[in-house]
Amino acid sequence: AKPDAATLRDALLALADLGEARVDASEVERLSGPAFQVLLIAMRDALFAGGKIRIVNPSFAFGLCFEAFGLGGDLEPFQ
Repeated sequence: AKPDAATLRDALLALADLGEARVDASEVERLSGPAFQVLLIAMRDALFAGGKIRIVNPSFAFGLCFEAFGLGGDLEPFQ
């Protein structure tokens, strides 16, 4: 079973507590609205806590999801 948004949030924040977390998005085929929101909120919360969550190896589909959610195709600020 795939993790739900709450599980994703908890995992990302736990990793960010260690300093810098990397999210390998190379196999992302689809990104739901709730998962996208969780990712952005976790990234924000990690920054506030002095950590960082970086997106690495974004798939083409991952980039398209960012465009669809209005963030454009430039993922550099998230890497």
